[in-house]
Amino acid sequence: MGYWRRRTVPEVSRDAPFYFDPEEDGSMQRAVLYAFNNDEARGQVIERGQKVAADYTWEKCGQQTVALYRECQ
Repeated sequence: MGYWRRRTVPEVSRDAPFYFDPEEDGSMQRAVLYAFNNDEARGQVIERGQKVAADYTWEKCGQQTVALYRECQ
């Protein structure tokens, strides 16, 4: 059972976090308990989260901002 899986993956966090269905009673509780009690799954999520976070740097943000400004000129 993988509570971090979801049909669609948000652009920013991708497959890093533990997801839950906010419309389903108990879904968040199950996801939190799963994360708390499953060392292996938690370790995988941490590793994926670090990889996702590495894609977001100030340098990359600056380059993309400058590129957008140039495109708009």
